[in-house]
Amino acid sequence: MPHQIQFNWRAYDTIRYPLPTGPKSLFEDEVPYCSDRVTDKSEAEILNWILRTPPARDLLFTNLDLLPTTYAQTSVTEPVLDRKTTRKPGDLDLILVAQPADPSRVISIQAKRVKVEAVNTYRDKVSNRHLGNVSVVIEQANGSRDLGFHLNYAMILIQVDGMARSEFNFLARGTTEGQFNRIYDRAWNVPLHSDVGLIFMEIAQPTGASIENSGYIAISVEKRSRPIEQPVSMNAKVRQLIQERSSM
Repeated sequence: MPHQIQFNWRAYDTIRYPLPTGPKSLFEDEVPYCSDRVTDKSEAEILNWILRTPPARDLLFTNLDLLPTTYAQTSVTEPVLDRKTTRKPGDLDLILVAQPADPSRVISIQAKRVKVEAVNTYRDKVSNRHLGNVSVVIEQANGSRDLGFHLNYAMILIQVDGMARSEFNFLARGTTEGQFNRIYDRAWNVPLHSDVGLIFMEIAQPTGASIENSGYIAISVEKRSRPIEQPVSMNAKVRQLIQERSSM
């Protein structure tokens, strides 16, 4: 039987007042072109963008049952990880701590991006190198679980420049079904630990407008992480990280 994937999504557009040219419609193509495309953002850049962009951050936190006050940090190494470059993961792409005063339930997320560029309304292209990284992120998330974090996820970030899909409306300019199936199948090619969860998150730039001002985000927590008891030694390291970051 076909497997159905349920996404939750949010679309956003921006009007800045005063309007010098009269009324303006939302979710339209008639906007000044921005050369800064979402597909140009690196892995670290897109994760930081998610955390500072209210529609994206709220959607992620809501789907992981987290409060808005959750502590979030990207690109984490010391003091949480020992710098053993031969051991996966080399770093933690994102950690989330619902109660910073009691960091015994850390969510560790390893992420890899897949760049999708629409060629025309019905066809897009995907980097084969990025498809290969989908397998890597599963291995990294399995490694995070071995370190003992309370919850562990692999997250696949699909960054879509959908401007060329202009015959479709604003909300239908994401990844084509065929390309998403390739990404989805690649994610399940590598065995995922039974405790590790899997998230798909699509960030689309449907028009020439900056992704800061107009776009949509969709998320599917395809598999929930199973909680494990976090070691006391890890709690102390996370507490130290939060204290150090708070004092900066």
